[in-house]
Amino acid sequence: VKDLMESAESSKSIISEQQTEMTMMSETATSLESERNDLIATVDKLSSDANLSQSQIDQLKNEVEGLSEQLLSAKDDLRSTTTHYADEIKAIEMELKSLSSIVEENEDEIERLNSELESACNLVNTKT
Repeated sequence: VKDLMESAESSKSIISEQQTEMTMMSETATSLESERNDLIATVDKLSSDANLSQSQIDQLKNEVEGLSEQLLSAKDDLRSTTTHYADEIKAIEMELKSLSSIVEENEDEIERLNSELESACNLVNTKT
């Protein structure tokens, strides 16, 4: 009986240690489950953030493409305007050459008239 009692006490002690171990393992399992859930939530958030970031990247790409198209259009407009102004400048230069030629002709005519006037004045002075 004494041996059985010692064996029972020993078994109680072992069972108590195993229950303590099981309680600790259960707490560890609960803690690990909580960490697992936290990690899943973090992964879900990161995935959501990544999707949002990809959406923002796609939006920015579209904006860049739109701005590139606007830039190309603006360059074309600038080329067209530059060509137009170059043509206008050439026309003005031609007009200036023409006017310069007319001014030279008028200066020659003025010199001729001045010479005639001077001769007429001399003739008048000679007669008086």
